[in-house]
Amino acid sequence: MTQKLDIAFWNYERTRLLADGSVKIAGADVSFHSARIVPEISEAMIRRRAYDVSELGMTYFLRTFDEEGRSPFLAIPVFPRPRVQARRHLHQ
Repeated sequence: MTQKLDIAFWNYERTRLLADGSVKIAGADVSFHSARIVPEISEAMIRRRAYDVSELGMTYFLRTFDEEGRSPFLAIPVFPRPRVQARRHLHQ
């Protein structure tokens, strides 16, 4: 059985293979969504629960907690290591 998922994230190099279908999520029929800027994704998720899974900035996530310390969201902390590109210096 296939799970239908709406997933939103910005068009990063590290997510591009998911978005273009090169990398599949087993058992899922996925629709990927993006936006002009990342805060639009966060706002849509917080205000309308627009997606099943989305990128959500830490400050947006922290604002979802109520007085009892509960949030309607479950955070999965993912901090991809930035790619460091080697730079070559040519000596002439």
